[in-house]
Amino acid sequence: MSSKKRDYTIFYGLAIVILIISLAYYYPIHLKSNIGTDEWKHTALFGDSFGGLNAIFSGLAFAGVIITILLQRNELKLQREELKAQRLEFETQNETLKLQRFESIFFNMVSVYHEIVNSNEHDFMLFGDSYIKKGRDIFNYQYRYMKSDMDKVIEDTPYRLTDYTNIYNRDYNQLKAPLGNYFRNLYRVIKIIDESELKDITAKYQYTSIIRAQLSDIELVFLFFNGLSDIGNGKFKRYIETYGLLKNLNLDILPQAHLNNLLSEYEKSAYCNPFKME
Repeated sequence: MSSKKRDYTIFYGLAIVILIISLAYYYPIHLKSNIGTDEWKHTALFGDSFGGLNAIFSGLAFAGVIITILLQRNELKLQREELKAQRLEFETQNETLKLQRFESIFFNMVSVYHEIVNSNEHDFMLFGDSYIKKGRDIFNYQYRYMKSDMDKVIEDTPYRLTDYTNIYNRDYNQLKAPLGNYFRNLYRVIKIIDESELKDITAKYQYTSIIRAQLSDIELVFLFFNGLSDIGNGKFKRYIETYGLLKNLNLDILPQAHLNNLLSEYEKSAYCNPFKME
């Protein structure tokens, strides 16, 4: 039986008791006009037996106070439950507003990212001729020369990471305007996700996956070397490993001579969903 039903059962029981006692007290007085003197004496004696009636009613009054307290307790419990439900609803609405604000910023940044990629251009000089490349063609064009130089330098030599990062740094400095702008924006998008008020890191991973899915094979290679170089090793490398940004990295287009050594420079989480460790 619930506390509310139990309280009402007590209340109704006491009400019946009060009714019975009241009738027992009222009945002999009501007969006063219909009995003789001797009979009334006996009736008076019978009435005296109810001398403790006041005490009984005082006790009943106290019981009534107890019942009132119990009823008020139930009302307060219902109010607390209602306030709790309202608080949960408010928290849900607040989380929804936070998510909407975050997604507005996030998708604006993604739009800016695409604008930067598409608007980038660089004038390559080859044997005195000018070749203007735009957008992702900048990465594709430059990587042919960067990989060729890496293959030549490290061929039949012990593994040294600096053999790779020195070439990357050289090419990065040659393309500092487009690449610098590109990586600063990409880093900023990932940082906004990482520092957002999303509930857990797996939710953040879902948004970084949206960004990762938009990176071309060559962009991922540049991201790979950027994280290993002095340029990105201090900041970007942590995000790469935290959110598995190299999950779709095409290993076939990386330098093959020291491939395993290069890959081991990152934690395994960089190449998979770090929350499933595929």
